[in-house]
Amino acid sequence: MRPIPATLLAAACLLTVLACAKQTEIRTPVGATVTPTAQWDLPWSTAFKSPQALAVGADGAAWVAYAASGRLLRFNAAGAVTADWGPLGTAPGRFDDPAGLAVSPVGEVYVVDRFANRIVRFSAAGAVLDAWGSRGSSAGALDAPVGVAVGPDGTVYVADAGNHRVQYFTPTGAYLGEWRSEAIAAGRQFAAPVGVAVASDGTVYVADEGNHRVLHLASDGAFIRNLGTRGGAGGQFEAPGGVAVAPDGTVVVADTGNHRVQRFDPAGRFLGSFGERGGALGDFRSLEAVAVAPDGSIFSADAAIHRVDRFAGDGTPLPAWGTAP
Repeated sequence: MRPIPATLLAAACLLTVLACAKQTEIRTPVGATVTPTAQWDLPWSTAFKSPQALAVGADGAAWVAYAASGRLLRFNAAGAVTADWGPLGTAPGRFDDPAGLAVSPVGEVYVVDRFANRIVRFSAAGAVLDAWGSRGSSAGALDAPVGVAVGPDGTVYVADAGNHRVQYFTPTGAYLGEWRSEAIAAGRQFAAPVGVAVASDGTVYVADEGNHRVLHLASDGAFIRNLGTRGGAGGQFEAPGGVAVAPDGTVVVADTGNHRVQRFDPAGRFLGSFGERGGALGDFRSLEAVAVAPDGSIFSADAAIHRVDRFAGDGTPLPAWGTAP
């Protein structure tokens, strides 16, 4: 039993970090190349501290959200910084706590601003298109949202952790519905869902952190299956913090409490895992999110080690960019 829910603990820790981050703003010019490694081991500073959200677009470009600075960086496949949004703030284009990221099929970027209880939609060029949400429990309101995903049809799914539900919206933020009781399995409703991902067939995966499982749901919210139970064995979870789906349907889960990434086939069968607690390449201390690129490579964000790792689809760490394998 965890004495403090992970979402509340994370919020408390981030408040301290954010208070310090507001004192310093470090900007990287658009087009500047940060020396890339297999870990995206950027110079340690407030600007690159505590990566906590990831998304990879159809073009292979990766977005990373940093908790300490409230910044979003976009990296192209060569490791160059091609966009730099933020930093901290409540004005349009700034963020209180960018906790979730998704890229739509048309290249628009959705950002979950957790402390502001809102979703912000940007064009691919960085223009703010719209924003929605406020704190509450009514339809369309949010309470400490974390994960966001966009389906093939443009439907936007939000893991509304504080309200223990998943809400879904049109691409422009019109409320469509929510899943709460529909997702009951074995007598349990959602308990702080923090991650959400959509497969190419439109089915939805939810990282249900408090119940130590990943739910697989049909596009209408009907229950398909549970992945995992609480524990440390292969296929079990301890507070899973994120989920992603590869182009071939492989399900990739950030098994945060067990400091590893786990993989499952589309039928829910366990394929394997990689990682353990530590600081070396391939290890994790605070695994916050995972994402999968179009080529099947896996990205992970670790807020405690302050880095983003990249792996082949089977979990093999990728070589440094710009050097021979």
